[in-house]
Amino acid sequence: GDFPAARQHLERGLAIAREMGTAIIVPLLEAFFAQLEMREGKLEAAVARVQRAIEEAKATNQVSIEGETHRIAGWCRHYLHPDAPEAAEAEFRTAVELQRLCGAQTMVARSLFDLAAMLDMRGDAAAAGVARAEAETIAERCGLSWMPVPPPQPGSLASARSLPV
Repeated sequence: GDFPAARQHLERGLAIAREMGTAIIVPLLEAFFAQLEMREGKLEAAVARVQRAIEEAKATNQVSIEGETHRIAGWCRHYLHPDAPEAAEAEFRTAVELQRLCGAQTMVARSLFDLAAMLDMRGDAAAAGVARAEAETIAERCGLSWMPVPPPQPGSLASARSLPV
């Protein structure tokens, strides 16, 4: 759960992937790196990195991973610009759309739970309830008893430890 160790492992994983000349999961590792930067409070760096990850996922046609990068981008944008929630909400909704396209029900549920949490944070209980209800239905149908997970927060080691990989 400590940030320096996480940074070291992500840097090494990215270096290995690039040495091997593979693009597979590189955007996902970059998105996880952005989430780490967000948790470290480096919000501008996190948004820039996750945007590059989204572009790389698109360029390499990794649609499910692109969806996950949009989910992470939603949190990065939410914390960077809390006064402009539309961008964060659009990221979460794009994540859900892409994950549905792939049939990735676990990821759809996670993105919907995250969307609901973000909507709750901004005081939109009605919209949050709609997203949460759909997420709960999917989670129950798929046996995802570990959902929802706490949303990540800048500077929060506790949230870094509580999220499954």
